[in-house]
Amino acid sequence: MPDNKSTAKRKAPSVHSDSGDDEYRKKRDRNNQAVKKSRQKSNKKTKETKDRVDKLKVDNDELEVKAAQLQDKVKYLKNLLLCKDIDPEEHKREIAKILAEKDEND
Repeated sequence: MPDNKSTAKRKAPSVHSDSGDDEYRKKRDRNNQAVKKSRQKSNKKTKETKDRVDKLKVDNDELEVKAAQLQDKVKYLKNLLLCKDIDPEEHKREIAKILAEKDEND
């Protein structure tokens, strides 16, 4: 029984007329242009995605800094409010000072 792998059929080289060769060449050129356009589109999308990721990383870093600053303010205010040794008027001044800083940073 013959081995299928060794007896695979091969196509005989076809004889193209000049018009067939021209048609084949046109199809190949169109396909090459389509592949080139597709790769450019893919590369553009990849670059846009990378740029967006980079921008989001910067935005995230800025937000982390802002969150840390706000956490520090919350700790300070908690300590200020829990401190019994400070005059109530001093509390008001300190709170007003922090609220004024908030308005300047926004």
